[in-house]
Amino acid sequence: MHDAIEIIKTKTGAAQVDVVSWSKGTVASRMFASGVRQGWGTAYSGSIRRLIMVGGLNNGWDWTFRHGVYPSWATYSECGGSLIGGSPHTFLNCFGLVFSHPEFTAYDTASGDFFPGLRQMLKRWDSVYALPIFDLDYWSTYYGGWGLYSYSKGIDYAINQGSLIDTIRAAGTPASLPIYLLCGGAADIPLWHNEHTGPSDGTVLVDSCSDTVGFGTVSDNILLGGINHIKLVWDSLPMSQIENWLQ
Repeated sequence: MHDAIEIIKTKTGAAQVDVVSWSKGTVASRMFASGVRQGWGTAYSGSIRRLIMVGGLNNGWDWTFRHGVYPSWATYSECGGSLIGGSPHTFLNCFGLVFSHPEFTAYDTASGDFFPGLRQMLKRWDSVYALPIFDLDYWSTYYGGWGLYSYSKGIDYAINQGSLIDTIRAAGTPASLPIYLLCGGAADIPLWHNEHTGPSDGTVLVDSCSDTVGFGTVSDNILLGGINHIKLVWDSLPMSQIENWLQ
């Protein structure tokens, strides 16, 4: 982000840039503004004028572990899935046969560590919203172990391998940086196992998106109740709100 911002500043002559981030991108933008980085990374030096976070995971996300086998069925090709990885299961039953794809998971395994970004944004919400008992293998997926159709190492295992949510919140953003939060409240994403255990935009809980802990200055925090996570980046209502903030 530092390199991209410097290129924009050089080409435009602007002293600062506005950053609009969405979904997982909100975690990356907040990491940058909070100074959470690898040792080789560049420290934040006030290069952002406004930070707009759309559908953000401001207090983390547990969807991929919360809903049993559904995320993995959508990922494993043997089950007919075609989504990218980050699943919770190292073993999965597809039509009566058990397949193993640790390379698809959110874990760092002997097969590699291919989805660390998903792991960075994990946080447990089971103490706030009960797990969905009708989602297959919900218990073993979340807490670890074998279920009827799958094996998971559990969300705590993944969190301990590198969640950054609490680190980012503790680091905080500078008071000089105005933060704008835009959240959706409609769990109606087509062809998706929508988050249904608490108010959400279909994948991110409203309580997480609208959370303000660790922000130095929150200039606005808006919930659009009829907009889902995907519509947040193309529907006219959120687009108008973002344009208004950018003026």
